[in-house]
Amino acid sequence: MGNPIRVATAALSGRIFAGRPTKDGKSFKESRYDVTSDVLVAIRDKIGVGHEVTVEMNGEAQFRIAVLPAHPHPKETSGAE
Repeated sequence: MGNPIRVATAALSGRIFAGRPTKDGKSFKESRYDVTSDVLVAIRDKIGVGHEVTVEMNGEAQFRIAVLPAHPHPKETSGAE
């Protein structure tokens, strides 16, 4: 692939950007695009709310990603005290 698009997290802001990398891979050649919300929504859609996945590299678990609902259901009370 001659002209790849990469994503990276900005160290100071924590935002996720997409663009074409320089030869050394340390920055972007041209305009970069803030894709933070798009990436997070794609992760939510991939994993599913209420689910989690374990991410592996070379067959070894590295970390887990869980997608939790923003407003969990309130606990029901039985009324008995």
